[in-house]
Amino acid sequence: MNEYGAESIADDLLRRVWIPCADEVSLGRALLHRCRRIERESPPSGMPDLPADVPPWLTQVLAGQAALTREVQTELLPVWRYRLPRSRMVALIEGYLDALRPVLRYADRMVGGWTTRPPSRPSAARAARLAAQLRVTLPEAERRLARLTVRQWEDRQLTAAELHSIDVCHTRAERVGAIISSAVHGLADHPRSP
Repeated sequence: MNEYGAESIADDLLRRVWIPCADEVSLGRALLHRCRRIERESPPSGMPDLPADVPPWLTQVLAGQAALTREVQTELLPVWRYRLPRSRMVALIEGYLDALRPVLRYADRMVGGWTTRPPSRPSAARAARLAAQLRVTLPEAERRLARLTVRQWEDRQLTAAELHSIDVCHTRAERVGAIISSAVHGLADHPRSP
């Protein structure tokens, strides 16, 4: 499904041409539950944790989306396609997965790179210099340097064109996800395509 198919379903939802049945709402809730669970998962092994007010690592986001896509494709949809043939909710979730599927190759590359070629840990001397410069504790300087090192590592893994491709995929997935959420929660408002 392309985003225009999703927008058509959204229009049907807004005009009440489509009112999701209980099973469709359950399916949508199951997807949203999986999304929330995966968002709360820790970053890949060895990546520093981030404060709650800081966006997650790109590697973490992509790994989560890859896990979500694979889990929904193999576990959730096979059951619901049978129970809900020709369902608009099934079509929306397939559209959501279609939007995320192109990021799988980037996720595999980022996680693989982190596993096989992680960045070097900052030296103790560099951390001590930063602690003195910023007048923070040594552990705080080490945390800041570790985060900076990971950000710089992530910045070198993908080209500008690849990052743009990821942004396009995320925008499409967010649009479809907003429609799914509206259908599940009975909301008439959802982000519209420009």
